[in-house]
Amino acid sequence: MAGVLLISALNRSAAGRSVSGDSIGRIARVQLSALLSILVLAMLGPVPAATSKDIGPEVQRPLATVINGGLISTLIFTPLYSWGSQKERIQGGPADTGNRDKQ
Repeated sequence: MAGVLLISALNRSAAGRSVSGDSIGRIARVQLSALLSILVLAMLGPVPAATSKDIGPEVQRPLATVINGGLISTLIFTPLYSWGSQKERIQGGPADTGNRDKQ
């Protein structure tokens, strides 16, 4: 769902023009709030099934737990990735260790 949101925003922005890395970063920053709100609302859906102690949801509880775990990890790692890529861009790219020439 997040990929569809980002790709559709990129397609709306491009409209026949070539896409640069700066425009992709700008679109990702703009769509970050929409992505995070979608994730928070999607996490609220399976909470009743994950916390129920009745006899019926013994199959639903593990599935709801896995879904919430994936959504929580996405909620945590998406802003971290955005922050890390922005920090890397400011510093001038990834550091070159020079190990490629020693092989």
